[in-house]
Amino acid sequence: MTQNEDHCATCQTPILPCHHCLDRRIERITALEPGESDEILSSVITVDYAETVAHYCNENCWRAAEPKVIDDLRLRYPYPQTDDGLIGVCSRCGGMFQLTQLHVAFNLLDEELEEKPWLTIYTVHEGQCLAHFCPGCEPPLYEESEFETEQDTEYCDVNRRKERALK
Repeated sequence: MTQNEDHCATCQTPILPCHHCLDRRIERITALEPGESDEILSSVITVDYAETVAHYCNENCWRAAEPKVIDDLRLRYPYPQTDDGLIGVCSRCGGMFQLTQLHVAFNLLDEELEEKPWLTIYTVHEGQCLAHFCPGCEPPLYEESEFETEQDTEYCDVNRRKERALK
């Protein structure tokens, strides 16, 4: 599903600074204890890994691509809702699973890109979960990038072993 990141996946026009993108993320939700945050937050999403799989120049191009994306991902339950924020329904099989464990999610983001010679800034204005998967339907795996260090990989492996031990 990956495509040329400089062009819209639907109309192939060059992407403007403000655009939509579809991200594949490996994430987990952590519940906050009362008083742990000054904000009115009950949970925090921790993203262990993210990659953009497609860009769309506007809402119309996303809506045109949406049925194919849903079909390609084999989604039976797109745009999942969570009641308490910690238990989710798999978008593929419909099974319930803990969102506190590592899982794969696809998110549609409305973002703005600002490039400077020394820095690239992505500002997300709005985001919506298109799908999240139980580990049985979509294992939370990713390919090691050239930028990861051996230490990063060891840290991830240690965390995975800790998570397996907690199950």
